[in-house]
Amino acid sequence: YRNIGLTLFESETESIDYYQLSIGYNFLPGEVFWSKSRAWASSYYLVAGAGSTSFVVDDEFTYNVGFGLRILPAEMFSIRFEARDLIFKTDVLGQSELKHNLQMNMVLGFYF
Repeated sequence: YRNIGLTLFESETESIDYYQLSIGYNFLPGEVFWSKSRAWASSYYLVAGAGSTSFVVDDEFTYNVGFGLRILPAEMFSIRFEARDLIFKTDVLGQSELKHNLQMNMVLGFYF
């Protein structure tokens, strides 16, 4: 928008902050086979929740839905691959719109 002369925001950069509380359900516990002789415990899961998204000066109620895969290659170590959609309404351009912010994560977990 800045390239065509529109100044929507006061600053050159704006931050977006979100907070969410989610609950998950493991629906396909089992194993992932790495080779013919190696299998790791795993689980596919669904997540859903709610929270808040802060953008510019607005705080918006936010839903989130997603899915993921958790792999346990060792007893004290896990790897998670996850995708989520953060859904909220905003009217930054003067018209109320439903926004979908897609988020993809890879998480390494260590248990002690």
